[in-house]
Amino acid sequence: MLGVLSQTVAEICAAEDLRQLEAALTRGTQALGFVSFNLCCGKASGREFMTDPTLTTWTLEERVAYDRDGWFERDPLLAHAVGTGPTLAWRRTDWQAGPHHDYYEYITSVGLQGGITVPMNRGSGRLGALTMLSLEDRPSQDRVHAAEIVANTARARLAAIGVENAVGRSASAGFRALSPCQKEILKWAAMGKSNADIGLIMGMTRRGIDYHMSAILRKLGVNSRVQAIVIFAQHHA
Repeated sequence: MLGVLSQTVAEICAAEDLRQLEAALTRGTQALGFVSFNLCCGKASGREFMTDPTLTTWTLEERVAYDRDGWFERDPLLAHAVGTGPTLAWRRTDWQAGPHHDYYEYITSVGLQGGITVPMNRGSGRLGALTMLSLEDRPSQDRVHAAEIVANTARARLAAIGVENAVGRSASAGFRALSPCQKEILKWAAMGKSNADIGLIMGMTRRGIDYHMSAILRKLGVNSRVQAIVIFAQHHA
């Protein structure tokens, strides 16, 4: 799973336009064990998640039928996507009883078994989320974690190519404070290289790369390598 995630993050960070980003997300979605995705950023309402998604593998016919049948008013996944709650991992039987039985019948009819919805709403007044759908049962915790990383990396890349302004001021200042060497280290990290690999590529020791990575995290004000890669994706257009 870690190798698949690293490759997906690297491809997202390397995308230079929406077409390349969509291709990277499509490959990553499939490699992570899902059959489709819908990514929305900067939307004014939940209805736009289906009528005007930022990037999606769902066909126009599917989205037209969804809107025509009024699912945006009774879809529990959409209700979660526009909220501020945690990532939701679900399986079809979660909707079998209670007020969403019609949704259970709907997803049963299209052969879905489970999925993940990652809300990305940060108080800006604009809405965003990533939803991935699966033909298997409730996704594992590893896949939940992977989906969260993919969602935030993709959002950052959208900002880098000018689709959404999602770069925080402190992160921008921290990125500018990085040395050329540290930016190169982040570039290789975004391509899925380990610190040992980066040391070999750059002619440095593993210990030296570890030292620089610690400095990178400190300058960017983040706690993890993945968060640093997300910021790199925001700035490396």
